[in-house]
Amino acid sequence: MKKFTCTIIIALALHGAANAEKLYFYTGKKYGYEYVFNPLNLIFNAGFDILQCREGDERDLFSIPYGRAMDNMLMNLKNPAKAIGVYGPKAFVMEEVFPLTFSENARWWPNYQLHFIGGCVTFTYLHDYFAYHGYENPDFFAALAYWAFHFTNEVVENNYRKGYTCDAVADIYIFDIAGMLMGLSPKARRFFSKKLNMADWSMQPMFIGDDLRLENAGQYYSIKWLLPFSENRNWHLFYYWGLNFVLGLSYKFDRGYALSFGAGIRSKGIKLQDFKTGKSTMVWVYTGGIFFDKNNSLLASLIVNVNYYEAVQLNIYPGLFPDSEVSPGVFLAVSEDLSMKFGILFNYTFSESLYRGKLHFFKHDKLARLTRESI
Repeated sequence: MKKFTCTIIIALALHGAANAEKLYFYTGKKYGYEYVFNPLNLIFNAGFDILQCREGDERDLFSIPYGRAMDNMLMNLKNPAKAIGVYGPKAFVMEEVFPLTFSENARWWPNYQLHFIGGCVTFTYLHDYFAYHGYENPDFFAALAYWAFHFTNEVVENNYRKGYTCDAVADIYIFDIAGMLMGLSPKARRFFSKKLNMADWSMQPMFIGDDLRLENAGQYYSIKWLLPFSENRNWHLFYYWGLNFVLGLSYKFDRGYALSFGAGIRSKGIKLQDFKTGKSTMVWVYTGGIFFDKNNSLLASLIVNVNYYEAVQLNIYPGLFPDSEVSPGVFLAVSEDLSMKFGILFNYTFSESLYRGKLHFFKHDKLARLTRESI
């Protein structure tokens, strides 16, 4: 796996050096989620995404057994045949790889949505981010950040698990690699960004409490597909997903603003089905939300959950009030017993400063090469 990954990264370095870059998702908007998007934000949102299925002290980053989880994950990646054999080859193919199971064991569903399609779009976001900020070989740096958050995700999901399981095998060897390779295709980038109006609408991760629990972290995507019968091109079919599935409608106003709403289900926890194989399933509850964006950059969201740790989740992103001198990001969560969590942020410049400073020798100033497209 190490040789294969290194080969891909070297190829990406050559690929990025040989081509002028076109931006599809990240175009440097100074408002909404796009304004707070960066590799560090992505690692917290995507790498620790599963913490949404845990509560209280389980969201404490210092309580996660990183060393033990890493060793177990690498054991499975080094011995994929053994992991698949313990799980069952037929079950692996039908439940993890191909859409042949339609029950609580349909684990291929999040694999296609989050690791394959989501991986393609997230890789393109990272490519656009590094290209916009002037890095040579943006595909190379995108690949580094891409694998950093995917490996973090697998380690955090493994948690205290010890033994063979094929979850990381399917995620990394099949869907994560396929998602990144699809993200190299201009046709795929155009399809998801222009035809489906797909966007990353992830959360605003914040550390809250004396024990610095990670709250409000989660990776989410949205799609707005133009309805054929929409005469004024205003109405779209709306789909919003991460550890949830929300379906609804979206209405586009003037100047790029849009209001979207929908309802569906979200995961609350993980139920272990088989200790030997590590097979598990999600515990689902009802959810719904209203979303306000500008040019596909999420400005605000209000999510209501039934029988979940946070009954109400409000996120206001920087730039919602464009004429204000100070327009911070705000997070507010209210539980069913009316206890509250609150956080506020003013900028996300740390990651950008880190990359631009420490990796300055990779940077170039020929931004005229970039072809910037407004969504």
